[in-house]
Amino acid sequence: MNANDLYKSFDAIDDDTLLKSESRKKGGMSAARWISLAAAALILGIGVFAIAHFAKQPDDNHYVLVPTPEPTQQVSPAPFETVRPTQDITETVPPTDPAVVTVHFSSERAALLSATHAMIRGESVEDIPLTPNGSGVYFGLDGGALVAYAEAELIEEPGNVRYELSSPVASFPYELGLRARKSVSDYIRRNLDPGFAGDDKLQLFGFMGENYIIFTGEPFHGYQAAAIFYTPDGSQWSEFRSFEGHPVELTGGAVLSESVAYLCYFDRSLMRFDDYTPRRLTVYKTCDGGETWEDIGLTIPDEFEGIIAPPAAALSPYFEGDHGIIPVMYSTFNSFTAGFDSHTAYFETNNGGESWVFRLPTVVSPA
Repeated sequence: MNANDLYKSFDAIDDDTLLKSESRKKGGMSAARWISLAAAALILGIGVFAIAHFAKQPDDNHYVLVPTPEPTQQVSPAPFETVRPTQDITETVPPTDPAVVTVHFSSERAALLSATHAMIRGESVEDIPLTPNGSGVYFGLDGGALVAYAEAELIEEPGNVRYELSSPVASFPYELGLRARKSVSDYIRRNLDPGFAGDDKLQLFGFMGENYIIFTGEPFHGYQAAAIFYTPDGSQWSEFRSFEGHPVELTGGAVLSESVAYLCYFDRSLMRFDDYTPRRLTVYKTCDGGETWEDIGLTIPDEFEGIIAPPAAALSPYFEGDHGIIPVMYSTFNSFTAGFDSHTAYFETNNGGESWVFRLPTVVSPA
């Protein structure tokens, strides 16, 4: 083989190698292109799947991807201007029942009697809080009799006030109730309301003992009547002349005979005077059947100045012969509870009421 043939052989080899190389290059470029296309398709598929997946309705474990809306211009209302809704909404509120106020009364008469009997004998007294007129009872004309009740429910409705009485403790002649209503109603017409009518609607309240009843009604701006009846034997009842004083509220009383009686008041009018002290009590006594009444001038001793807080009130007296007591309810301020505590003391007489001495009973806790 000569040189020319050798060169031709080399040229043939180079051409064949070049062709094969070009073929490989073309094949390699085609594979890369396919790989790129496949990757793009995969990414596109994942995106489509994600959009389809998160566009579902929300449940407990998914969120909703929503596009951010284009911002819109918000127009604020002018000052003191309201925006009218696109649809009027009318809310119908059902009518409510009229308000009814109910007040319950439970007489403290039994507790006071127990305390007075213990005090007059010098025995210890349970520390039971009392209220100024809590020892009274309510009266009703029921079943042909005047009945005293220890429990009462005051029910106040719009335009109407009524009482529901329960727990009867004593009964008296029916005619006595009629006389008492008339006496109290006449007092109201004379002193409080000349146009007052309706004696049959007057609710009687009062205090009673073994041979007396002191009737009254609800206070009128601080005024309260006092119709006093006494019986020596339970059959014949005589009426004392009514005490008609300044604005007062009855807290108790007692009738000792046809001529002697006591009336105890919580006197709010005294608070208007410069010499007022909550230690001063208001107790009136008559010795002539009610023709005249005199304030016996009871005042809690000076050492209680600054301790006694209103109200302080004398309660129904109790006598055994010339030995008698007048229970006293007074209040003291409790700095721990920021309220008032009620206490019971008494005035004592051994000469039929000619003189009185203030005493503190020996107090024990209720059982």
